[in-house]
Parts: sequence; C-alpha cells; structure tokens
Amino acid sequence: FIERSLVVATGQIAMIAQLDFLGSQKRYDLFQGMTVRPFLVIVLSRRPSMPPGWKKEVKARGGQTNYCWVCWDAKGKNMSTQIRWAK
Repeated sequence: FIERSLVVATGQIAMIAQLDFLGSQKRYDLFQGMTVRPFLVIVLSRRPSMPPGWKKEVKARGGQTNYCWVCWDAKGKNMSTQIRWAK
C-alpha cells in the first residue's frame, strides 16, 4: 500500500500504524529499499481507542495498542526523518 501510494501520490501521504510497524524486519527491508523515506513520525503518547469496525456500540476509552503517524512527501527525495511525540 505504501509503495503504491508513493508511486501515484503527488503530495503528502500519512498512515496511522501500530508503533511496532517501525521495528520489524520486513519494515527494515521496506524502508531501506525506498527512494522516499518518511519525513515525519509522530508517536501518539495517548493510546487511541480503535475498536473493531464490526462493533456498533463501544464506550470510548483509551486503547491498548501504541500507534504512530508515519508521513511521507512523494516528491521529497532522501529527506531525513524527524520523530515527534503528540500528547
């Protein structure tokens, strides 16, 4: 999905992902093979509540999984990646 988005996008791309997304071996290979690296990773310090889509009624409360936003600029080549934390 990410690789295809970088081919067809003309601007910026943002994807919310579990924080573990950044640390797996498959992602290492993905990021090392990219000509466009993320320019920004925003770590969400509060865990968002993301219940399954099939649940119709769910009480809003903090989630149990850590998430982050990963952002790319389709036109940005070899940009350095900044990491920020959101409250």
